[in-house]
Amino acid sequence: MSGVTTSARGFNLKSWLAERGVDRLLILLIPAFLAMVAFFIYPTMYGTYLSFHPMDAKSGALGNYRSFFGDPYMRDSIWNTFRIALPVSLINVFAAIPLAVRLRHRVRGKRTINTLLVIPMSLGTVLVAEGLSAYLAPNGWFNRTLLATGIIDQPLQLLHNFWGVMISLLITGFPFAFLLTLSYISGINPKMEEAASTLGATSWQRFRYITFPLLTPGLAITFCLNFVLAFS
Repeated sequence: MSGVTTSARGFNLKSWLAERGVDRLLILLIPAFLAMVAFFIYPTMYGTYLSFHPMDAKSGALGNYRSFFGDPYMRDSIWNTFRIALPVSLINVFAAIPLAVRLRHRVRGKRTINTLLVIPMSLGTVLVAEGLSAYLAPNGWFNRTLLATGIIDQPLQLLHNFWGVMISLLITGFPFAFLLTLSYISGINPKMEEAASTLGATSWQRFRYITFPLLTPGLAITFCLNFVLAFS
């Protein structure tokens, strides 16, 4: 009788999900999941499929990979990219730590400082390139200042080389590392540091034995994401 009554009332999705222990709020993830499948998972799988099906069928399934890694120019490009992305990612992460630790607490002008640190993220590649050209070129402000003060005799070559690429990646990647580090460190309960302080721990000891160990997983994720951003 109850089954007939339930059928007469119609299907109740809320009750059906509750009976199976599924939170109905998970339904809100469906659009994001479909977007991820359409724009990330499917293109990745399809691209991987194409990589094992070269245009020249005689070269075999690994023909594209043999052609790529057999080219000295391609191998050198991978090594150069890795040689730049690794130090850039390390510098961004370690530079973000002290700023995030300081800005975690109440600081005068905190919002202004956060805004200034994040602004480079909103700049496009063209704006960053134009800014570096105007500032770091042989006749740019930086070299002219050093020449005027007598620090150098000839302009420094800071563009169109290793240092130019590294500086541009530091500018665009640091805000990303800073925001992630700040979000991770803001999730650490400050009462643990307060308890350590009452026991006589110095600020360095609190950071070394409490904050940094709890922050390490977040720093690892920040480094990986920053490395992918710089490598790409």
